Amino acid sequence: MNLRISLPILAFGIILSANKCASSMNTENAGISSGKWTLQTIAGQEYKLPEGVESPYLQVDSAIERISGFNGCNRLMGGITIHGDSISFPMMGSTKMYCEETHALESSFMKALGNTSTFSVKGDKLTLSGQGQEQAVLRLQGK
Repeated sequence: MNLRISLPILAFGIILSANKCASSMNTENAGISSGKWTLQTIAGQEYKLPEGVESPYLQVDSAIERISGFNGCNRLMGGITIHGDSISFPMMGSTKMYCEETHALESSFMKALGNTSTFSVKGDKLTLSGQGQEQAVLRLQGK
């Protein structure tokens, strides 16, 4: 059997399938808006910061599936991958300063991100969960 597919039809099919793959990873569709998400609680507990220290946060850029942020002492950066209610933060890294007064919070926040496997969004509140428990709660700024 001899099949003949015109080049424009083949190109259109490729474009449609590529668009489908890209939209399945879009964090906007998953309810995680691009913007600055500030840490509210970690492992179900509120945290205290020394005076003058900025609160930890994640800055989500859904267009390129990347995050940046601050963990209490260091800047952080990495990817964000979402499928349904599953979430991960691949290739996370941070700067390497040592801040004695925020070291415990920094370690807890990075551990929480590493342990996260699912999420939920209700309004401006993002709950990250994993290993059978709440890992962290963040709130979207500017809403």
